[in-house]
Amino acid sequence: MTIFYGNRASKIICFFFHGWTSSPTETLEGIRHLLDKNYLWIFPKAPIKGNQWFEYGDELYYHNNYDLDQLLLKYNLNYKSKKQILYSVEYIRDIILNNYNEHNEIYMFGSSQGATILFHYICAYEKKNKKLERCLVSQHGCILYRFDSYKHDIFEKV
Repeated sequence: MTIFYGNRASKIICFFFHGWTSSPTETLEGIRHLLDKNYLWIFPKAPIKGNQWFEYGDELYYHNNYDLDQLLLKYNLNYKSKKQILYSVEYIRDIILNNYNEHNEIYMFGSSQGATILFHYICAYEKKNKKLERCLVSQHGCILYRFDSYKHDIFEKV
């Protein structure tokens, strides 16, 4: 269930995508004291069972820092199903299209797995549409900002 908080008439819409196995309610309760009530805040629920944007694959552990560095350099993602990634990215697109018009300013935030799927959404859609002017995605302390260098085969059909 998507949760709305703040002023529904606001020209500023903020989307916040929760982390792995968290919920929109838990996320809102954890940060409510930081939010400006004059903005509209939208907290979508992840579509995959267990409050996930996608299920992780089998390789959850890395043998050494070199393996992790190689994973990050390739922007590789340890997912179980490509269909889940695509489904979640399209789900985010639909939520944004249903709650946004050309008169709104939009801001997007994500935590943990929510930041990860948001990054993939931005690279698949917003990079092409140029509607989102600024974004900062933080994934476990790793700041990714070079959307122009992103290449991932799962979005070839998008």
